Amino acid sequence: MSARGKAAKASVPGGAAQAEIDPLRAQHMELGRRQIRNETGFCDVAVNDAESL
Repeated sequence: MSARGKAAKASVPGGAAQAEIDPLRAQHMELGRRQIRNETGFCDVAVNDAESL
């Protein structure tokens, strides 16, 4: 893992790294944010609204 990746992982509570979406890929998506519930509570996720129901 790169130094940048280690820093991102260390800076997020719980050790989960926040993924980045490449700008080239993002131009073909309608990005939105949602909250989902998991076994530890709620978390924010990025979704492609063009393909989400």
